[in-house]
Amino acid sequence: EWCLAINNIDYVRETLEPFTRDLGMDDVIQKISDLKSPLDAQRCQHTLENVIANAIDTVRNKIIELLEKVVSKMEPSMKRLLIEGAELCNQDSNSVHRLMMYVDNNLATLHRELNEENFNRTLEIVWNMLSDTLGEIIQANLDKRRPPSFFDNLRKTLNLMLGSFKNPADCDNCDALKRTEQILRINGLETADLIHEVHLTMT
Repeated sequence: EWCLAINNIDYVRETLEPFTRDLGMDDVIQKISDLKSPLDAQRCQHTLENVIANAIDTVRNKIIELLEKVVSKMEPSMKRLLIEGAELCNQDSNSVHRLMMYVDNNLATLHRELNEENFNRTLEIVWNMLSDTLGEIIQANLDKRRPPSFFDNLRKTLNLMLGSFKNPADCDNCDALKRTEQILRINGLETADLIHEVHLTMT
């Protein structure tokens, strides 16, 4: 239902400019030039072009707004499954499997129902949502003084989840997610390994 609405709105966006041409906007501009002056015609043309451009931007923003709503509906489940994966990664493989299935099923639906441009937009929103969600999980569990194994498991769970995407390499474009993964890697190091890491960066 959401995908259908998004596709319909996107269709409107794509047809706005051709629609104005079909209405004979060029002929109207020419008639204004003939009846009044070329300057009046030029002003009218600029006004119409701005109206069309603003309408296209408005529609595009509405599409992004709807995509954000779609992704926001996925966030609670993904957060819960990420935490479960971090806590049970080495004990209960079913939690990680459920996370991967959840992500795979949702993205498969979006990939099937949305056009390529909107699906790629959705991925960008998912990357940002994941980064924000992981940031919340990391901070909350740092406050709880969780052991390094929790963060290491969370990083493993994240990497497994990213493997569910149609093209996992796409996430390489998300700097925020890269930084989050690095934070998880550092917090997942045991004390001796962390000291060794610091030593390497200083030499």
